[in-house]
Amino acid sequence: MKRALRGYAGPVFTRLLKLSGALLIVLTIAGDVLAQAAQLHRNLLVLDSHVDIPLDYATDKKNDPGAYDAPLLFNFDTAGQGGYGCVFLIAYTPQGELDGKSTAEARFRFAGNRLDGIERMCAEYPNRAALARSISDVKRIRAGGRLAVAIGMENGYPIGEDLSLLSHYYERGVRYLTLTHNGHNRIADSCNPPDRPYPSGENPDADATRLLRDLYLAEARAAGPPPPLHNGLSDFGRRVVSEMNRLGIMIDISHTGPATVEDALKCSAAPLIASHSCCRALCDNPRNLTDEQLKAIAARGGVVQITAVPSFISFPAGKHELQEALLGKAGALEAGYDSLLELYENDRAVYDKISSRYLASVAEVDSLYPSPGLSEFVDHIDHVVQVAGIRHVGIGSDFDGGGAVTGFAGPADAPAVTAELLRRGYTPEHVRMIWGDNLMRVWGEVEDVARKLAKK
Repeated sequence: MKRALRGYAGPVFTRLLKLSGALLIVLTIAGDVLAQAAQLHRNLLVLDSHVDIPLDYATDKKNDPGAYDAPLLFNFDTAGQGGYGCVFLIAYTPQGELDGKSTAEARFRFAGNRLDGIERMCAEYPNRAALARSISDVKRIRAGGRLAVAIGMENGYPIGEDLSLLSHYYERGVRYLTLTHNGHNRIADSCNPPDRPYPSGENPDADATRLLRDLYLAEARAAGPPPPLHNGLSDFGRRVVSEMNRLGIMIDISHTGPATVEDALKCSAAPLIASHSCCRALCDNPRNLTDEQLKAIAARGGVVQITAVPSFISFPAGKHELQEALLGKAGALEAGYDSLLELYENDRAVYDKISSRYLASVAEVDSLYPSPGLSEFVDHIDHVVQVAGIRHVGIGSDFDGGGAVTGFAGPADAPAVTAELLRRGYTPEHVRMIWGDNLMRVWGEVEDVARKLAKK
């Protein structure tokens, strides 16, 4: 019996040794990748092209990037942990009515407020951040050990039909303009209808508003794309594109409709960017870009910045169908978004009863279709590289605006993106291009076009 056991234990022990040896090799390789990623990450330009900020930015500890307990994904601590060298903070304006009064009010309430906030933050923390108005500024500020803060303006709505405002915003530091947001404006057509009213107050509870968010998306899917207003760029929009070329403002086509993308490619003398988008081939969301659009943007020298918004990365059709069935069962579809929003604001007891029924049942959907993570995020980078080429992809997280996935849930996780890219076989030079060099190249080309037009 003992001989039999000894005879049996030999092969088992050998197999265990082989398995442990294989595991040791895997762990060693993984450790090598992490060490290589850490070293590389310290020596490249980490540039995030899209980070949102709240209204009244840098006025108190709730929205101060220098406060340790501020409820912001992006702050000086997380940016430092992630090795950020440059970030585009966003002066976002929601789409409103197209009359002159509404446009003027939005210009001051949203765009102006957020631009003031960025300037205030740079003034309050001069040893930690500085405003970058050019690629040479980015290099100088970063060389001095500070964070280079550039400005993107999301939605051309505040411009109304006043072309001179582009010069005003350029002087304030805006270096890219997203032509539209959700909803058409005087410049161009959007890929999505206007946003619906949302619960008032600061930071409404995510669980309490889950019903409203899912119902909003269900109604938007049922409605389909909005009917066109201009069939692409308006006549004024073409003048806007030309003026942006003249000034040296990058043209951002995230949020715009297909005809707008096509018109902008035709009209612009400079490459375009998509500051925070993903790939339609991997996730069928109207905010994402088709392979044909990826190729067309690349053919003109542009860059697509992949975003970390979960619903742009992965949202299976089956999940849509199950959620909509549960919304119907809970009575939400019949009630409609506007009625439920009114209940949320004025009769929370009734709203919470409907919401709790929905939340109890939708938990099973979430377990069947878990949210995407870092791997799925990098899949979109892979896809752009395969379709359009390594020179035409970058990263625009949309942190504090809905962007965050497991493994890349905030700026501090940026080194994990570098490690995942290396693990997939990207060279250090490729990683440099993805993290910042590609966007910097386009920004430089936009500056070159402006200089050439100035000479004419």
